[in-house]
Amino acid sequence: MFFTVKNWSTKFDPPEYSWYIATAKPEQSLEMVLQAASNIHPNGGTAYGLTDWYVNWHFHWSQEKHGNGCWISSVYTTLNSRIILPKLVNATSAQQEKFNIFFDALRLHQLAHYEFGKSAALEIERKISDLPKMQDCMVLEATANALGEKIIKDYQTKGRAYDISNTFLQSQHAMLE
Repeated sequence: MFFTVKNWSTKFDPPEYSWYIATAKPEQSLEMVLQAASNIHPNGGTAYGLTDWYVNWHFHWSQEKHGNGCWISSVYTTLNSRIILPKLVNATSAQQEKFNIFFDALRLHQLAHYEFGKSAALEIERKISDLPKMQDCMVLEATANALGEKIIKDYQTKGRAYDISNTFLQSQHAMLE
């Protein structure tokens, strides 16, 4: 027998933004300015923007009167995220114009990472709610949590693959010269 969970909801808070200051100098390229200013250093390199997202999930299970099985009765996920971007100061008008184009592309790239978090939250909710009835409630709970962790790892992997394949990251050096 399958039980359909009708009590589930996801809460997506908009990303929280934070900034690092990049002070322009007329004789420097924007790439040099951002390289010097960025405090984002994944894997020993330097990145100009970063999106961190966190999915939390909570669920309740119900149990038959005689303890002959448990099922998921409600699921609730939340997504919290933070996007770090540069803020350019003291730029010439030409530097600012180039930076604005770059910034718009960088912001859209980071928002795509936020979307990975949203997708992970929705999938966690859907897949946990679809778990079948199990005889042991502790096994059900462990299964649901392991499923959530696996989905998080899958979407983190998708985010890394997106960075590798994304043409924006491949062309950013040309945009900043």
